[in-house]
Amino acid sequence: MTDLSQALRAELDAVILRYEALVRLQHDALTGAHERDAATLRAERDRLQERVSELTQRVNKLETTLEQRDDRIAMLLQKVEEETRRARDASMRAEKALAEAQEEIAGLHARLDLTADESRVFADTFASEIAFVKACEGEKNSPLMIVIREAAGCDLEAAPSAYGALKQARLDVVLTRAVRERGRTTIDLPLTQGERAVLAALAQAAGCELIEPALGARFDSELMDKVATALDPSEEGNVLACPMPGLRLAGTEGALVFPKVKVATG
Repeated sequence: MTDLSQALRAELDAVILRYEALVRLQHDALTGAHERDAATLRAERDRLQERVSELTQRVNKLETTLEQRDDRIAMLLQKVEEETRRARDASMRAEKALAEAQEEIAGLHARLDLTADESRVFADTFASEIAFVKACEGEKNSPLMIVIREAAGCDLEAAPSAYGALKQARLDVVLTRAVRERGRTTIDLPLTQGERAVLAALAQAAGCELIEPALGARFDSELMDKVATALDPSEEGNVLACPMPGLRLAGTEGALVFPKVKVATG
């Protein structure tokens, strides 16, 4: 082998050795960097796995909460539906009750109107009898009231039965009988002022007028009944008092009962 060849070989071997050294250095550098990157990636992976685990737990917890909330909402919706149904049923019952009440009220109004009409008819029909009984409320235990009740044949109370009995008996007839009967006792039991007031009210209710001659009027046997006398020459033949008024129908000239008078004598 020539020196040149040996030199070239030696130089080639040196180049190869340097190349191999360079390759080893590069390999070692790459291997170290790779290991460092791998460690970093593993650390990042572990961190991400922990984060994923944490998020998974939160998601699971949230799903559980949402399920519980859905159950609660479903329960509330069911309760609302039940309450709505009950409210609707109650409203329907209330509407029905209101309609029935309105119908009943309408019926009551109709009955009240009918009753009012009947009351007006009754009041118009028995106006005189009602006034007559009302007049009897005064002096209830007086002699006049006793003979009034006897003449009427019933208790003079504010009742339809009394009004009907008086209507049938006729007020003027009842009062005529009572005035005649009370007139028989006026000398021994004079008519009181209270009885006179009641008698005037009864006469008006019965459609009658009282006949009471003025004091000093001339006695007329065709118009008066003399029940007592008194010595008074200056007034001889004149009326001194009227113990019991007479009675006639209102607007007439005749008399149902003559007035009973006390006459002066000479």
